[in-house]
Parts: sequence; C-alpha cells; structure tokens
Amino acid sequence: MSSTDTMRARIASELNRALADTFGNSGETFATVVNRAINSAIRHYESQPFRWNQVRRNEWVTTANGVANVSLPANLLSLRKLEIIYSSAYYELPLLPIERVDNINRFPSMTAYSVPIPTGYGLESNVVVLAPPVNATRTLAATYIQRFLPTSCTGSYTAVIPVSGSYTLSVTTTASHNNRINGWYSDGAELIRARARADILINYIKKQEAIAEMQGIASRREPYLCVQEAIAYESLRDKTDDLLATGRVRPYCI
Repeated sequence: MSSTDTMRARIASELNRALADTFGNSGETFATVVNRAINSAIRHYESQPFRWNQVRRNEWVTTANGVANVSLPANLLSLRKLEIIYSSAYYELPLLPIERVDNINRFPSMTAYSVPIPTGYGLESNVVVLAPPVNATRTLAATYIQRFLPTSCTGSYTAVIPVSGSYTLSVTTTASHNNRINGWYSDGAELIRARARADILINYIKKQEAIAEMQGIASRREPYLCVQEAIAYESLRDKTDDLLATGRVRPYCI
C-alpha cells in the first residue's frame, strides 16, 4: 500500500462496500466517509514521531539585523530543536519562557541591541521570537515533526487550509489532494487503515461488536478504537524505537 487511492479501495473492500455507493441520509458517497476516516486517523497520530514525519535541520529562513519575529515553517507541527548557523557551525538555541523573551526584547527597536547569537528564543502563536535578535543575516535550522496535508476525494486543489486563527498552510501544485503518497500510506498503512475502518464501523455503520470492542478498550484508558489498531501501533512503535536505539545496554531503576 502506498497511496490514498489504494487505502480507500482496501478499506471499502474490507467493509464489503463500493466507494461509489450512496451512504447515509445526506447522500454522501462511501468514498467521502472513508476519506474522512483516513484523515481523522492520521490527525490522531500525526504528533507522534515516526521515520516519515520527522524533519532534521530544515534551513527554512534567513533572519535580518534587528528582526526578532520569524514565522515557523508552514508544515511544522511540533518543534523539537532550533539551531542557528554562525561561522559555518550549528548552535542550538534554548527555549525560553515568552515573558523572559519579552523582557529581553523590551525596546521597540532592537537593532542597537542585536547580537551574533541570540541567548535563546520563545514561541508564541506560530512565531519564533529571537531573544535578542541577530546583528546580521543568519540562517535558522529547525528539527521538528511535520504535518502532512489532508486528502480529498477529488483532484481539485485548495488554495489554503486553515490551521488556527489566521494561520494557514499553502498547498503546492506538485501533487493532487485526492491521492497522497507519503509514509502514512506505506510504513503506517496498517495503523491508519485499522483505525479508519474501526471509525467507520463505530460511527457510521453502528456495528455493535465494534462499539463494544471500543468501549472495552476505552475502559482501560487506551487510545485505540480496535485491537488491530493497537497491534499495528505497537509493531510500528517497536520499529521506530529500534531505529533510534544506540545498541547499548543501559541500567535502569524500578
């Protein structure tokens, strides 16, 4: 499995439905229901680090003298590390409370107080605030978990997708919305398919066995909708942990 088209067809087949079938009182196609469940499943797991959603040292912006505020990368979901390049070397910047950042940058113009390397940075809304700003052009490099754009059932393009407030993600024209190809549909396919299928059985088809299974899992305060999803997640988590392991045996305390 490697694309949204393939996953939609597989889920519909497993539920013994055709994607073109009319479904529900609103007259939606079953493809719309499946697509919605896939997007929902990806959103449920998108903040967790997997191999395909981690970005290392994305040099996304060059700052200017005295400019403290820098917009985050459009696809950033969770910032893990921020570095600045100075004299061809990476320097990690510590994250500071925004109140401390505002105290450092208390003057309306910070040009006279800018430095080669900031003391640190703060985060507010979707902006990195350097404290203090740099005194020359510097490149910032972000290591983060990235958000993938959702998929739709049509081949049309959407100009922007709102995220929060006035912040939006611009959609590139390099790939159509209706058939995404990324790690969620390859390495993570079993996980996303299992949750999306359970979502449809519980919330649309109202299958009592699926509802009972979900309720049993919820009573244990586990974040899954079905056993297949839990198994797929544990397998995927093990693979990710193995990739990041150092190979050393470390002592631990109970």
